[in-house]
Amino acid sequence: MGTYASTSDLAPRIGDRPLTASTTPSTTHVDSWILEGEALLEGALLAGGTPVPVTADRGVTLMKTWTLDYTEARFRMSNAAAGGDGTNEDGENQLTRFEALVDDIHENPARYGAMVVGADAPEGTRQLRSNVLDDVDGRVASVDMAAQYTVADREDQF
Repeated sequence: MGTYASTSDLAPRIGDRPLTASTTPSTTHVDSWILEGEALLEGALLAGGTPVPVTADRGVTLMKTWTLDYTEARFRMSNAAAGGDGTNEDGENQLTRFEALVDDIHENPARYGAMVVGADAPEGTRQLRSNVLDDVDGRVASVDMAAQYTVADREDQF
């Protein structure tokens, strides 16, 4: 069982299919997927400066929904694999959407920080995120990227 979601929260999404320790997938698998989904979400939020665990009511609801999206996708993929049908892609699109959500959290930390914490974005999410001093190629801003102006060779210089 995770911080935001539990195995019983998944039941309505999968048609109230029974989940036990002996079903495939089992409650152990589902609990593991819940923890994975929460870890991915919390990791993305932490990377953007949002404190976790999320405790605001609205944030807890969002984290539960997003975690269950991941868990349901993994559940559907497991069922498809257990059925032995190699062409069944159930859950793959849902997992792709979840991965896009995690990427979007990385790219927009202030927006998601405000969504899960409430009110204004947490202070840590409002930062300049760029290579303001040095770039990825190892150039130093004060030397290599200093403004340089040149004038074409002309006879009538003024």
